[in-house]
This record gives sequence, C-alpha cells and structure tokens, in this order.
Amino acid sequence: MDPEAGIMRPVASYFGARRVLEKLAGVKVHWPAGKRDPPPDVPYCGFSGEAVHCMIHGRYHYLINI
Repeated sequence: MDPEAGIMRPVASYFGARRVLEKLAGVKVHWPAGKRDPPPDVPYCGFSGEAVHCMIHGRYHYLINI
C-alpha cells in the first residue's frame, strides 16, 4: 500500500507460464510498521505457538513481535 496516497499500487508482475516475477522500475514496497524486509514465512512461535523454542513446561509461551 502506498502510505502517502492510502491506496494499493502494483509493485511487480508475475508471469505464471514463465514463472517470472518482474519488479516495476522505481517502485518501492512499503512493508508494515516501516520495516525494510518482508515478514517471515512462518511466525517465530509457529502459527499456533507449537514451536519447541516457545514451549515452557508443557505450556505455550507467546512472543509478540511488533
């Protein structure tokens, strides 16, 4: 989303037949919270807190990453 205009704008085109992603020249991706990189594919504690490193004594420990 373009944060100044408040509307969605294209940043790339994907051509499935060729499996090619072409970024549009001069267009920048605006990630949430002003971050520079995309979010991870899988949340730190998994989608339901099941990651072993987030479990403490059989209970779930939730981390909120803002």
